[in-house]
Amino acid sequence: MLLSIIIVNYNVYDLLINCLNSLQKYIDCDHEIFVVDNNSAIRNIEKINTEFPYVKFIQSKSNIGFGAANNLGANFAIGKYLLLLNPDTIITESIFSRLIEYLEKNTDTSICAPKLLYQNGAYQVSSGFFSGLMLELFEALFLINIARYFEKIKLTKSKQPVIVKWVSAACLIIKKDIFNELNGFNEKYFLNYEDIDLCKRVTNMNYKIAYFGNLSSIHLDHKSFESNYELLIYSRYLSRLVFAKEHYSLIRRNISRIIQIIGLIPRIIIVNLPYNKNEMAARRKGYIKAFLFYSGIKKIV
Repeated sequence: MLLSIIIVNYNVYDLLINCLNSLQKYIDCDHEIFVVDNNSAIRNIEKINTEFPYVKFIQSKSNIGFGAANNLGANFAIGKYLLLLNPDTIITESIFSRLIEYLEKNTDTSICAPKLLYQNGAYQVSSGFFSGLMLELFEALFLINIARYFEKIKLTKSKQPVIVKWVSAACLIIKKDIFNELNGFNEKYFLNYEDIDLCKRVTNMNYKIAYFGNLSSIHLDHKSFESNYELLIYSRYLSRLVFAKEHYSLIRRNISRIIQIIGLIPRIIIVNLPYNKNEMAARRKGYIKAFLFYSGIKKIV
């Protein structure tokens, strides 16, 4: 088996159907497909094998998080390569054999990923040349869009793969032996940063990560969290704290904590500007909750 595809579902069955239909149309190599359900409250996922009998369905007894659910699927996978794919992703061209061909020829590279686009065709940030404290500082000071603008130019103008520090796990291919050697995703992350952590550990092993700006797929992005922006925000900041503990020295961890607090204060104050009333309130709750545990006022819950 060449490619094992793992899709983690949580209450987005309709999007999952669209994803599987697009895969069916554009998959261009020997493959198997696993759908891991994170104990969705909406039980229509149980119809998956009726509509797609070739899919290998795995039901988790609880919501174990994105990384852990991918690890669960990988335990059953027999492919040489793993394709980690979000259910809100739509494949629009035959890209996988080209990504695998690159990995076959370049033994110093262990991860490949295509460019991700929003549904309207707009560029979506899904890779980067820097991570860690520099990324956190740029985000905290509202400078991240400037950095991403220059990254976008370099990432999209090249017709050749570009070596980057990280790519999004919404759609990436990784060599399974490397994934196994790393023990998969770090399950301390429930949501967010597990892909950046994985890429960090891959580069620590002196392997490269290749981004293909000339290949693309659509990613609807965070559709499963449209009704819970508080959890989305909170989990993002909690994951940053985990990342700091996993990869920073004590001094760098303290610097990271200060950076996050500096960035959280204006977000709590001006979070209402770009969002509607309900999303604004949910995001503010997430920012306040993050501020309380970063400042030590409350313990992580």
